[in-house]
Amino acid sequence: MDKRITKLLGNTSIFAIGSLSSKLLVFLLLPIYTNVLTTSQYGEIDLFTTSLAICIPLLSLSIFDAVFRWLLDKEADKVKIISSGFVVSSLSIFITAAAILIGMFANLPELIIFSVASVLSVFQSLMMNIARGFEKVQLYVSAGLINTFSSALITILGLLFFKMGQLSYYLGIIAGLMISIVILAFKLKIWQYIKFNLDSIRVCRNLLMYSVPLIPNAISWWLTTSVNRYFIIMFLGINANGLFSVSTKIPAIMTMIFSVFSQAWQISSVQNYESQDKSAFYSTVLNRMTSLQLSLATAILALMPIISRTFIGEDFYSSWKYVPLLLLSVIFSNLSSFVGTTYIAAKSTMGLLKTRR
Repeated sequence: MDKRITKLLGNTSIFAIGSLSSKLLVFLLLPIYTNVLTTSQYGEIDLFTTSLAICIPLLSLSIFDAVFRWLLDKEADKVKIISSGFVVSSLSIFITAAAILIGMFANLPELIIFSVASVLSVFQSLMMNIARGFEKVQLYVSAGLINTFSSALITILGLLFFKMGQLSYYLGIIAGLMISIVILAFKLKIWQYIKFNLDSIRVCRNLLMYSVPLIPNAISWWLTTSVNRYFIIMFLGINANGLFSVSTKIPAIMTMIFSVFSQAWQISSVQNYESQDKSAFYSTVLNRMTSLQLSLATAILALMPIISRTFIGEDFYSSWKYVPLLLLSVIFSNLSSFVGTTYIAAKSTMGLLKTRR
């Protein structure tokens, strides 16, 4: 077997251990969520996480993507790159601080919680991508697992023992992010790479030229996959959004598997971008990925009756009917994301921007 395929499979396996374990935990907790929470409460949680997903690239200017890509270069100046990443990410502190003050004076605790979760997500994303840029795959996976397990533990305690409702879910997210950040900071010895000076500010320009076009790209993906929640709430109500949110958990299995592969593929794509037979390599990977997706979608559809009766609460059972169309959309979304990796390898993110218009 081609050594490049072997390395890709090896990295994918390591990412899979972490990602699949954490996602499996979330999936296994679905019966608790759907039996303890009402459809309205679950709809609010889904709205919280959906909004958080779009705030991260906006607050950070997607600088963590640029840091990851630049660190993969052989001659990368790690201090300048990482320092620049922290300079840009620190801007999110001022924005969220203003939002927190508004939340305090207007008595909006949800805004305070959301703001804290947003800024923590920005720095956690930055340090996770630094670990990936260093090719510290095991650390990347471990930090993600710890984040998920910590968040799940606190959420379960809040739901079952303290009866805190959806608030326990929000606090779980914040606690998981904080623990993950602390572990990454110590394992990476991140303070050794932070040095604020004019050089790091100059590097910011190059990084931002790469990362800023990724913001409209992220917004476009978000509009494609998540904005429907707001329309569902507007026309059908928060309960309907709770049902739709549960229906997306099944196709999310395919998204989860692709995201595991994508993390390894981005590294391989960059490392093999200059090779003479890159077209043959890319085509081989694409063909195998497509075959796997179609096989998995078929298996999910065949098992839907069992999955619905076993893992979904009675109030949410009707959500199964939306799964087939969602599976189809996930397949095309993953294919589009795979092709888009070429622009990342070439440092030509303007190409990604054009494809989302």
